[in-house]
Amino acid sequence: MDGAPRPRRDEDGDHLVRSSIIGDLRQRRILSLLLDRDRPLTERELGLRLLERERGLTSADATEADLDPIRVDLHHRCLPQLEAVGWIERRPDGVVIDKRPSVEFAALSLSDLRTPEDPAWDAVSTLLVRPYRADVLALLADRGRDTGLPELVTALRERHAASPLPDDDRGLRVSLHHVDLPKLASTGLVAYDPPARTVTPTPRLPTFAARIDLEV
Repeated sequence: MDGAPRPRRDEDGDHLVRSSIIGDLRQRRILSLLLDRDRPLTERELGLRLLERERGLTSADATEADLDPIRVDLHHRCLPQLEAVGWIERRPDGVVIDKRPSVEFAALSLSDLRTPEDPAWDAVSTLLVRPYRADVLALLADRGRDTGLPELVTALRERHAASPLPDDDRGLRVSLHHVDLPKLASTGLVAYDPPARTVTPTPRLPTFAARIDLEV
């Protein structure tokens, strides 16, 4: 690690950092590349493989000018983040997967990480930012119909969400209306009508819920 101190590792990970990683296509590509190797990859080798995936440049065609921006991003952003959540280890001979990458509620397999371009990862990233969003999706997938915001708040309280909710109903309504439901709508899994304050599951939601083993 070039003499740099190793970041402190939190065994539970930081869900915000994990969300940032999972929502970053380059980070997913790094994990995919490392999962397919039986030996460490140096930062240069990793950079060359990323360059080939992202721009179609082989190692024979790539120049140092092509490679340098990726190596800087690897060294100063990507690899420190991945190491901080315990997913990789940087050794003198290169970078290796340290332990199975995991994301709390989702039953995501190593084979999924080998398809980093899969758009489902962006939805998973959105859920990781605020894990109770998974409870929102589970409720909507189970109901399969339009749900008003007050009804959704009541249902979430009754569900005993696995992750903490805002303490009071007003705070939960505000968060859902201004942040959570618009963000979930951006994934295409639900449709949200802000004036009517009504949320509707889309046809994509049941498939996504089954794929990540979301408990409905």
